[in-house]
Formats: sequence, structure tokens, C-alpha cells
Amino acid sequence: KTTINGTTFINMTKTTNPIKQGDSGGIVYTYYDSKYVPCGIIKGFGTDFSFYIKASRVAETIHVYPY
Repeated sequence: KTTINGTTFINMTKTTNPIKQGDSGGIVYTYYDSKYVPCGIIKGFGTDFSFYIKASRVAETIHVYPY
């Protein structure tokens, strides 16, 4: 759980991966089993961290699933 600009968000992952202003809404990928797999959507960042919403949570909410 984290609060960004007064709004509390849950089901997010904190990382030290660098992002810049304007990256919000971009897809976060990881390399797994010899392929790139989406793991979330960038939500926000601080001076030495960033947050992304988990892809599984996005999929559950809008009823879409990667294949």
C-alpha cells in the first residue's frame, strides 16, 4: 500500500528501476523463460524508486488476460 499525491493505492510493487516523468502508464516487462513477459503498468516514482500496478491485478479488473 502506498500514497501518491494524497491517493492511496494497493496491489503495487515497488522497484528501484529508473523511470522518468511521462513514463506513467507504460508497460513493465521482465525476461522470463527466454521471453519478455508483462508484469505491470508504471504508476509513479520517487527519487530512488518507482511503483507499478501488478499485471495480474489489471487483468482481473478489466477482464483481459495475456496469451
